Amino acid sequence: MSTTTAGQAGPKAVYGSLYKWIVYGSKAVEFGPIRDLLHENVLNTLAIEPDDVLLGVRVTGRRLHSVYSLSVQAGLASEASWDLAAHRLVFDAESAELLCRDIIESVSLHLVSAIIGSSRTQAESLYRERIVVTVFEIDAQRKIGKLAFARRHPSSLLDSINRLPIAPSIAPDFVTLISGTKRTSLTTGSIMSRVLDGSLVAYRLGDEATFIGIRFHAKDLDPIKTRQPSGRHKVKRVVNS
Repeated sequence: MSTTTAGQAGPKAVYGSLYKWIVYGSKAVEFGPIRDLLHENVLNTLAIEPDDVLLGVRVTGRRLHSVYSLSVQAGLASEASWDLAAHRLVFDAESAELLCRDIIESVSLHLVSAIIGSSRTQAESLYRERIVVTVFEIDAQRKIGKLAFARRHPSSLLDSINRLPIAPSIAPDFVTLISGTKRTSLTTGSIMSRVLDGSLVAYRLGDEATFIGIRFHAKDLDPIKTRQPSGRHKVKRVVNS
């Protein structure tokens, strides 16, 4: 709850006398657990650089990023040009770095379909099932073609397809993904969700580790067919008077 407004205020400025007492106090004093507690609190509160010495212990890895340090690492700003006041707003380092990579490597829906070898309609279905995810959750009225998708999701999907067993060279009852959607009346996203969670067995053609090469045994699709009501008509009984 420090009231200091200095952009890059360190633990000495933030923790004041407590910090100075531990760092500069008598070596003969046994501080007990307070030193470790303060050390952890600083790392959980301030953006401390790796290799900095904190309370006599060298920091081995970054725990938090500030807007300043994250922007510099991502190459979006130079150390000399960024507003240092942004140093006080901090984020979890691992999550922040992942977000930066997603932003820098983001792709359009058109490129998602190109990466995985699908049609645009299939890519849209994957988006609706949250198999490929946008970098940011945005206003629902924004057109889907304007969304930015994290490249790691279609790349991960390709890896999953590449791990599918190879379809036998002779298999007359094998059908494509498009045929599978027609047989089951399910969307591409719904079928692929089942493939990814292991509830539906799928195969791939040996030389085609994309959507074009996905195959299914027709019999494996039968249990997931959506069935419409039978639509039996009631017979009106006529009673002769």
